[in-house]
Amino acid sequence: MGTLIKDFKYAALYLAAMWILEMFLNPLDVFGLRPRQSDLLGLIGIFAAPFLHGDMNHLPGNTIGYVPLASLTILKSPGKFNYNFWAVIVTGK
Repeated sequence: MGTLIKDFKYAALYLAAMWILEMFLNPLDVFGLRPRQSDLLGLIGIFAAPFLHGDMNHLPGNTIGYVPLASLTILKSPGKFNYNFWAVIVTGK
């Protein structure tokens, strides 16, 4: 049971980070993906993209999908949510 609580805390932390970044640090959008550019900012965009959103209308839509999918992932594989989350961030899949 402790592992489930820990995983749900990670899920809530990542969701809170996405909301905080969008509400207060909107200038981070410069780190978005830039096709066919080899500058460093374009590469950072690979890792930053999941935390960036076009506007405040986009984020609630993503939240509606994130909450049930994160919950199902946690319930299916207790103790692996943090690993799975960062694997998706790094690989983009």
